[in-house]
Amino acid sequence: MKNVFNWTRVRSVRDTAMGKTLRARGFRLTSQRLAIIRVLLEADEHLTPAEVLARGRGDYPRLGLTTVYRTLELLRESGHVRRIHLEEGCHAYACLQEKEGHHLVCQACHRVVGFPCTGLTDLVEEAAQRTGFSVESHLLELVGLCPACQEPDLTPRDADAASSGAHVGGRHTSATTESCTGGGQK
Repeated sequence: MKNVFNWTRVRSVRDTAMGKTLRARGFRLTSQRLAIIRVLLEADEHLTPAEVLARGRGDYPRLGLTTVYRTLELLRESGHVRRIHLEEGCHAYACLQEKEGHHLVCQACHRVVGFPCTGLTDLVEEAAQRTGFSVESHLLELVGLCPACQEPDLTPRDADAASSGAHVGGRHTSATTESCTGGGQK
């Protein structure tokens, strides 16, 4: 496989918050990492590692799944992406627009919308006081239907197709067990 890096598509990624954070933490911004960051920044839905791999190979054909997992974990630890738990028992990732942001996840099209929520601070502090826990982080995911998927023309057959990962009303749903694992590759 010819290893041709598409520098034009990822050049601007170097100076994003993600790129700057990785450099500040002492990590090199390799071609592979730049491709992964670009994919995440352009996505308006959560992506499984296998989906990040498939899209990232458009910029860097020799991108490997292990590199995707490691980079996603670095970005998660840095607070730039959030792990989204899927019904199938696997996970996907979505960019965080704000450090304390949370997500609304559409169960039909898998679109992810971030929203700030400062109202949880008191609840977290109260839980810590009552239980004696030292709360280091929390995760809030609200799952439902986005406005487009609430359209009345979505039939029960479309809903079944959405849960199986098919095209629904012009939207592609992609949360399948195989996409969680990358077809068994790692």
